[in-house]
Amino acid sequence: MIGFKLITGAVEFLAGLAVLVLPTSWLDQLIFASTRGELRADPNDLVANFLRSHGPAFLANHDQPLSFVLIALGAVKLVGAVGLIKRRPWGFWLAIGLLVALLPLDFYRALADASLWTVLLLVANVVVLTILVRYRSIFLERESR
Repeated sequence: MIGFKLITGAVEFLAGLAVLVLPTSWLDQLIFASTRGELRADPNDLVANFLRSHGPAFLANHDQPLSFVLIALGAVKLVGAVGLIKRRPWGFWLAIGLLVALLPLDFYRALADASLWTVLLLVANVVVLTILVRYRSIFLERESR
């Protein structure tokens, strides 16, 4: 559970750095290469087509804000995961807050896209939230002292 948050936080953080540091032309090629297989399997895939049609222009005009959002989100997830590993109450509340804030977006993406990846991501986040709430006493026992 915590490993999942560490991995997703690290991926978002590194993706933000990549958008900030790498040339836009390289990122455009990455978008096309990463969507090629999905579009072969389903030429009408909404997310892949959206990425291909809007990704390059978005990156060209908004690469810095996007990178800062990804870096910040990744950093918050990493800090929250460290707080959970150390069983700190602030780590628990940070993870709960992030999950509650981002679950509506996950639901929307799962409904709009309905790909295996978005559904698995939604299920994983719901499972993490459920586990955190169920075992909250592990993280909050320091708060009651």
